[in-house]
Amino acid sequence: MTGTDQSTPVGRPKRSPLATTAFVVGYIATAWFVYFLWCRFQFVESRPSDYVVLAVVAFAIPILVVVSHVQKEPVTVAQYIMRAPTRGTFFGGVVLTALIGGAVIRTVNALLDPSSGQTFPTVITHASCGRAASLSLRGAPSLPATGNAMSLNLFVLSMTCEHARLGDTVVVSLKPGLFGRSWIASYEIAHDSTRRSQ
Repeated sequence: MTGTDQSTPVGRPKRSPLATTAFVVGYIATAWFVYFLWCRFQFVESRPSDYVVLAVVAFAIPILVVVSHVQKEPVTVAQYIMRAPTRGTFFGGVVLTALIGGAVIRTVNALLDPSSGQTFPTVITHASCGRAASLSLRGAPSLPATGNAMSLNLFVLSMTCEHARLGDTVVVSLKPGLFGRSWIASYEIAHDSTRRSQ
């Protein structure tokens, strides 16, 4: 190679259409599954401490990944994060970790809960049947929720919301949870004799 020769920069190899399609399909499937877990093992009610724990997990994992990269470069963690290419990836990772972390916490809290459930009769006071379907329920003073009220979030493919009517009775089965976070194990609408799980 002569002094006038210039090396052609080597870019990242392009993904094949098949690989791109597989990535998109896998990403969408994962997102749906995570959303399903949030609905299936939902807490009876959210607490400020839930968001604190989720925020710690959501930032801690991406920061640990960044630290491993910073060790190879003469920059601080903050400088590395604020770089234009890295900034979007970092905060995208925070959001993704929060969603997956929340699903994992709810799933472990429920699946490893050895307790038997308690049933509570509640009444539907409001039904929201859009994409984020939910039922607002009010129960007796014994219902372990603030103001004796709670929300039942429904998976988008559930037909429960369309069949529910204001004033219908919903019997919910609640369990205390492995981490002491009460969760909705199952529910049954009075006019439907079929036992449903979320």
